[in-house]
Amino acid sequence: AFVAAATLNAPDAIVITHDAFQRIGVKPESVDPIRDEILADLEEELEAAAKDAGARVRRGQLEQQIEAVNQRFDSILSAGKKDGVVDFEDMGVDFIFADEAHVYRKLDFHTAQSIKGIDPNGSRRALDMYVKTRHLDRQRPGRAMVFASGTAVTNTMGEIYTIMRFFDPKTLDEGGISTFDSWARMFGEVAAALEPNAAGKYEVVERFATFDNVPELMARVRKCMGVLQSDQLGAIVKRPETRGGKPNLNLVEPTKAMQEYQATVLQPRLEASRKWKPSKDEPNNPDPVIAIISDGRLAATDPRFIPGGKVRPGETTKIDEAADKIAAEYRATASNVYLDRDGKPMAAKGGTQIVFYNVGFGAASSARRGFDSRGTFTKAIVSGGVKREHIAWFDDADTDAKKEAIFKGMRNGTYRVLIGSAKKMGTGVNVQNRLTALHYMDPPWFPADVEQPRGRIIRQGNQNAIVDEQWYATKGGYDSTMWQMVGRKQRFIDQAFSGDKNLRSMDDLGEASLYEQAAALASGDPRALQLAGFKQDVERLERQQAAHSSEQLSARAALRSAEWEKESAEDREKTYASATAIIGPYFRFESG
Repeated sequence: AFVAAATLNAPDAIVITHDAFQRIGVKPESVDPIRDEILADLEEELEAAAKDAGARVRRGQLEQQIEAVNQRFDSILSAGKKDGVVDFEDMGVDFIFADEAHVYRKLDFHTAQSIKGIDPNGSRRALDMYVKTRHLDRQRPGRAMVFASGTAVTNTMGEIYTIMRFFDPKTLDEGGISTFDSWARMFGEVAAALEPNAAGKYEVVERFATFDNVPELMARVRKCMGVLQSDQLGAIVKRPETRGGKPNLNLVEPTKAMQEYQATVLQPRLEASRKWKPSKDEPNNPDPVIAIISDGRLAATDPRFIPGGKVRPGETTKIDEAADKIAAEYRATASNVYLDRDGKPMAAKGGTQIVFYNVGFGAASSARRGFDSRGTFTKAIVSGGVKREHIAWFDDADTDAKKEAIFKGMRNGTYRVLIGSAKKMGTGVNVQNRLTALHYMDPPWFPADVEQPRGRIIRQGNQNAIVDEQWYATKGGYDSTMWQMVGRKQRFIDQAFSGDKNLRSMDDLGEASLYEQAAALASGDPRALQLAGFKQDVERLERQQAAHSSEQLSARAALRSAEWEKESAEDREKTYASATAIIGPYFRFESG
């Protein structure tokens, strides 16, 4: 009904959610060319793999991807038939402005490389947007769309490739880098890195670790992208500062149950998972690494998530640590006074806090694991002196009206602590006016799932000049890997968009970020922190050496240029003197 009304009433603009936009169907004549374009590359790769006797696993992966792509295209075609008869092409839309556009970052591509962290499988949402924007771009080349996001690149270098496919496919074609592998060969380099696995052991993995030809890459990207980084935004709008200049990492000692679980359960499972080989009777790994990682993350949050796990007397979990911090902040800010939009003091006093998590506190986790983590966390917070009616769980807001009620309650002080997942509360949550502290229970997969939540508190409109950011990790748990991973990714993103034209290559071994420091501390091994420090020293010295060499080259070039100019000037002076001596008696020279 909404789409029909928008079509018939010819409005100047239509505001619609991502999910609703995705439900608008597209005509086959718009879908078919894109289907042919994407499937042609995948099928060509499949033909090449079919000729290689040792590429059986690769063939299977390609066949699955081709089937998934076809299903996504069929879903796009059937969307309009399900909800109505109005297709996107019939609506009269001539321009798309997409906010939070990072949700469209996953387009299908094919790659012959096997690199951890690079997933060639796309999403239905991104494919739907790609079809619709390509339709508009054929009508209005270069004037069909604008994407906006606070985290344009959320995870890997593959996302920049996707951005270029959306906005500048012509440049990709002309440069001979239209396929991911050709693009990656020009701009990326694979390197081996030592990482802890889910069982706390270290292993070597291959990842994209280096950007090459950075000025050329960013020149291409900036043809279609305007960048305003966080520090630049801080100079434009008034935002609070984080106490101490960075988040505070709260380290919790591992419980005996978690350590035993890592040694006797996770490690053997990981070894068995690695040894598994696909067969006709068992084509899929019965215990994939991702499942082992999930169990490791839950064990690091609280041992009661694992079978037989318990907290022994004297032991503390992240739940206990966070509850103590939240209660202490609640008491410390109880008398804070905040102003309404008219500048008058609001009736309710007290600062507010926002708590993010990624695993462990959803209803599904509690049901599967038999541990009421939400009830345990709530009880621990209340035991510290926080009133139960001041605590809100975002999962309880299952309608837009309930969500808005929670937001309003946080803004006026009815609620003082809001708890929810980074996925659900990372964007679209404007409750910043009273926020004094942010708590992050566990590291996420993507840097965007740190940066977006931080944007809830480091935000214009927050009446607190200084705020606290509290992160939590368990020593020796999978937390160390997670913080290390998001650190690597965030470093790459920051370097890529810094705009330094003199940096030809950006290594992933840059100066340790907050994330990397957290990883070293959370590993429980003092040598990890020492290694992080050595990495910083080596990288700093290498940068100084490179800068010195560059300065020496520039100085020598400047000296040669000056000597040449001096010699040229002397030659011209001699020539002028000789000419004057010869023709002087016959001509009269006057100034001007």
